[in-house]
Amino acid sequence: AASPNGSFSILFTVPSMPNGTYAVKAVDSYGDFATAYFTESTVPVQGAALKYASSIAYVENGSASFNATQSVGVSVSISGASVPDNYPISISASMLNGVPAGIMPTAVKASGYYDISITGLDTGVALLSITNPYVYPDASVTIVYWNGNSWVSASNITVSGHTVSGYVPVKSLSGTPVAVIVTYTVTFTETGIPPGTSWSVTFNGMTELSSTSTITFTGVPPGNYSWSAPSLVSVTQSERASSIGVTSGTLEISSNAQVSVPYVLQYAVSFESIPSNGGTTYPNVTEWVNAGSSIQLFARPASGYRFVGWETNYSIIFANASAIYTSAKVNSAGVIAAEFKQIPSYTIYYVTVAIV
Repeated sequence: AASPNGSFSILFTVPSMPNGTYAVKAVDSYGDFATAYFTESTVPVQGAALKYASSIAYVENGSASFNATQSVGVSVSISGASVPDNYPISISASMLNGVPAGIMPTAVKASGYYDISITGLDTGVALLSITNPYVYPDASVTIVYWNGNSWVSASNITVSGHTVSGYVPVKSLSGTPVAVIVTYTVTFTETGIPPGTSWSVTFNGMTELSSTSTITFTGVPPGNYSWSAPSLVSVTQSERASSIGVTSGTLEISSNAQVSVPYVLQYAVSFESIPSNGGTTYPNVTEWVNAGSSIQLFARPASGYRFVGWETNYSIIFANASAIYTSAKVNSAGVIAAEFKQIPSYTIYYVTVAIV
């Protein structure tokens, strides 16, 4: 049945139809009619409402409220309105599937788009409270609204649990796109690299360098991101840090994140024989050894030589410096030398004496 002013509403179901725009025409018994249009599309319309709620509110003492937290995740509290008491206004809120067509996206990926409309009132200020699963007290959170030309931040932002709140002038909420911007901090912390040594992390294609133990990326929206750190970090020509853990992967960011990147300091240890033709050592090429760990040694004298002992002028400690087979604890880069000595050779002459 129509209202006294002739308006009415009706709910009906449209069977499956091809994509396109259709018209619905209603005609009464007097021949008067009205036409409405709708679009059928299997592709979601950009900025379409996923959830919607509306209500008539009445202003009392300059205040009115609207709570659609359960259905849409939005509540509105109006204060400072300059209208008589019991003044009716219409408030609606929608959760959108993205930024509406024709509106530039925010500079930072939004964690939720909404449409909030206050009809019949253009004075006062509205406290918007939006509940969103990405909102956390330790995240960087703000509410922005579209003023027709650009995104403007709401004022006095507060966060409680998963709810962010901020103030927007009522006159700016006439079917206004609103976005919740949530960003997080991702911190990478290394261990094992000597202080003052430069190292790096590449996160989401951006590389940051640091000579401290941490590298931090801020303003990271929720999402999945790739990262990597070098497996080897040069300290000096004879010192380096080698990774002992994961140095790349993908992070799913939905809160502030901490990533540990462990390294171990390594020293370059080289070997020599004294004299060079006196014998050989094993190892016989430069090796990188973890700081404080031990390396196994073996000396093989050349023909005509004997092994004397192991020598070094560095912080390398031999288990037994006089043993052909031994080990050495490496506390610095350096050279390990095996000393050999030539075995003296003797010629024996025989004299035959005849006694007559």
